[in-house]
Amino acid sequence: MALERGYTVDFCEPETSWKFDACELERRNKHGVPQEKILQMLERFSSPVSVDAVLNSEEPSHVQQRRRADRDRRPPRTRARTGNQHY
Repeated sequence: MALERGYTVDFCEPETSWKFDACELERRNKHGVPQEKILQMLERFSSPVSVDAVLNSEEPSHVQQRRRADRDRRPPRTRARTGNQHY
């Protein structure tokens, strides 16, 4: 969407000495992400990131599975009735 609207997209990485240090990342993150999960994310991380890499990427299978499970748990949608319906 950004490219379609003429924006320039830049991917910036922190220039810290601890950006790949799972122990330090666990200590500093504000979301309570455990070190084990951070290690998993670091294993999947690939660099350098580019616009082409993002545009050609696929959603990870574990995310697809979670989305399917969430969708299956949702109650079915019901149509709202309007006064214009004839039976």
